[in-house]
Amino acid sequence: MNEQKTIFLALVLFLFQCICPGWLMANEPKQSCWSIDTPQMGQGEYSNPAYGKLIFNIPSLWRSKLNRTARQINEVIVFAPQSGNSFKMFLDPLMNEKETIDFNDKDVVRLQVEHLGKQFITSTVEKNITLQELKGSDSTGYYFSITNKKKAKPFEWQCLMQGRMTVGTFYLQFTLLSQTQDAKEISAALEMLATVKYNMIE
Repeated sequence: MNEQKTIFLALVLFLFQCICPGWLMANEPKQSCWSIDTPQMGQGEYSNPAYGKLIFNIPSLWRSKLNRTARQINEVIVFAPQSGNSFKMFLDPLMNEKETIDFNDKDVVRLQVEHLGKQFITSTVEKNITLQELKGSDSTGYYFSITNKKKAKPFEWQCLMQGRMTVGTFYLQFTLLSQTQDAKEISAALEMLATVKYNMIE
């Protein structure tokens, strides 16, 4: 693997890799929607009639949109700054459509995130992948942060944060690309993920 492209190949892995086949999307459109109450700040809501809804507290001056694949099998919420290119975040809400028994198992999620991290260790500044727990009132999961050995080119990112978490009947995969490990967007993203709320749709 070309080390200089490792951070960007992570996005491909994030979107297409699925360790457990039982969690693959069905071939039916999700009929989901994404909405925010203000353009610059407020709550974002991802909802699916069959599985409930997720409510996010979106950081100030972030913009977001819902991207769908051509067949509407996979949906990704994309976050970015209102202006500039300092970071980009991808959030992929999956659902337990196969009703997998260990869907919300904390140890299973940890092993999956650990596996993701090990794929990048040969091309990162860090010698070891350190998992961090991400826990909220409605959520639990793990993530790691890494820095590319190669200096990023213009319009590329140097650092990656990636993880997985469960919230209610949803399973979230997330990736954040930034220029530095102390970027303010990282702490803001973790706060948004830790405070996400799950509600059933009546």
